[in-house]
Amino acid sequence: MHCSLRRVPALLLATALVSPAGAQATGAKPKPAAHQPADELSQLLDKLGKVDPALWRKRITDLERLAQTEEQRAAKLRGAAARAVERAKRARAEVQRLQQLMGLIGTAKSAPNAPQVKPKPDAAKVSMATGTGAKQPPKMASATPSKQGAPGSPRKTMPRVGGPRADVITYEDHVQEIFMQHCSACHDSDSKRGGLDLTSFATARAGGSSGTTIVPGDPQRSRLFLLVSHREKPTMPPDEEPIDKALIEKIRMWIAAGAPENKADARASAKKPRAAPAAAALAPRFDRPAPMPSGWTPLELKRPAQPVGIKCMAASARSPLLALPGLNGVRVVHSATGKSVGVLPFNHGTAEVLAFRSDAAQLLVAGGTPGKVGRAELFDVKTGKLLGTYGKAFDSILAAAVHPRLPRIALGGSGRRVQVYDTASGARAYELRDHNEWILSLAFSDDGAYLASADRAGTVVVTEAQSGRNVHVIRRHSGAVHQLRFTPDSRTLLTVGADGTLRAFDSKSGRERWQRRVSGRPLTVAVSPDGKTLACGSDNRTAQLFRADGRPIATLSGARDWVYSVAFSDDGSRLFAGDWTGTTTVFDVKSRRAVQRW
Repeated sequence: MHCSLRRVPALLLATALVSPAGAQATGAKPKPAAHQPADELSQLLDKLGKVDPALWRKRITDLERLAQTEEQRAAKLRGAAARAVERAKRARAEVQRLQQLMGLIGTAKSAPNAPQVKPKPDAAKVSMATGTGAKQPPKMASATPSKQGAPGSPRKTMPRVGGPRADVITYEDHVQEIFMQHCSACHDSDSKRGGLDLTSFATARAGGSSGTTIVPGDPQRSRLFLLVSHREKPTMPPDEEPIDKALIEKIRMWIAAGAPENKADARASAKKPRAAPAAAALAPRFDRPAPMPSGWTPLELKRPAQPVGIKCMAASARSPLLALPGLNGVRVVHSATGKSVGVLPFNHGTAEVLAFRSDAAQLLVAGGTPGKVGRAELFDVKTGKLLGTYGKAFDSILAAAVHPRLPRIALGGSGRRVQVYDTASGARAYELRDHNEWILSLAFSDDGAYLASADRAGTVVVTEAQSGRNVHVIRRHSGAVHQLRFTPDSRTLLTVGADGTLRAFDSKSGRERWQRRVSGRPLTVAVSPDGKTLACGSDNRTAQLFRADGRPIATLSGARDWVYSVAFSDDGSRLFAGDWTGTTTVFDVKSRRAVQRW
């Protein structure tokens, strides 16, 4: 079969040569033959036409696989060649340095010896030897080397005053060569597998598409070390034995030393005082009362021509504060009375997400104007001061979350990417590209370990909040996932979707624990501060209460339109339900009745 396929081009060429046009081009007359190539070709094509098409497809697949294999082999060879060239350059440079050194040595030997000056005796030593004079302090180690092996003359060395040790591991002197020899085939500026380029110090420290891979001073939290040592997957190098243990240890020592670029960098790092862990330094303070607004700049919300729907709300779990969206800002009210406490400005459009940090000291506001601008702003709750602006998108931000302990926020929307920012520096910590649809909801677990994201295709992705590393992907909803929440103990992830279900998943394993049908189509979900009661708001103007195990408690009626957001008060006694008309209905959880409207 394959032999026949190879003969087809030759037969076509022969047919062209014996055709009238071919004869005219060559100046020769066609000679009659008993078996013309055209006849043979016709017979061959008839036979080929009877071949099973599956065999043709198999042949094409085999050839494509062969081509890919050879291309990969060629890429590895090119990488090996590049590494060999780099090693040759370094060897040539070393040869030049040695030749220069030999020249200097020859010059020094040919020069006349300088007369040696006899050192003056130390007065302190003389008095100690003769036993005269005042009592002297203990004899310190001398900076002058003594003759080795002399009796009573211990080896003396200069004490190290500061800076790195002589054997400190640096990128330029040690680690770069390891990366060039073993990693550059997949992680150079051209290949950049996983978005990681290890061919320069700057790109290595920048990390890859899933975030930073090196945590200076902590190899066990550095994904690069974990993958190279084959402690986690995907291993590096892929589908091969790990590199030499001595090289892995050298990478570990480099990261443990702070991952310095060179010796100057190591000296500068050695002079810096050791900082406390970020998590401990920035942990919320629960040993003091939650801050309450004081001295905010007076602001007035614009009166819209049509009511602004309460598409989001945030209730503090530690103070009687409830944040509600307005036309040009965010209105913060006392959750017990509904009286306004103050207004925070948001001049980029309408707020789509509101979220208090776990200690109630900060409030995150995210949103914008569809098709024009998207922003996220972080405010100090006590002073009302703007702490920072993040995102700078060209469409409204639809999902946002604030880390409970670290200075980080997560943003998402129509761009289908999750962007995590360091709020202290304003820089982007990492970006997640696990979604193929608009991201509708984001949530950090209360212990700060996980970040969950949901999109309108029904996909839920759980990642490590610190590194951005994927933990598991959940696809149980048959439609969009409108919102997700972690329970206060961080063990359970709750989701509500367009398929009319409320679902609970184990945060660690991703296994579904239970699911319940919700009256109407659920649009939002909330958890009481003690974690014992759940609430869903639906498009049938109701809010439904559930126990933590999913058992229904009651359906609350009284909202004026679709319920887009729900939240519990700080003591869990009241449930707030925001609807499309801009009305907030307050339900008493115990009596299950509507008691107020704002």
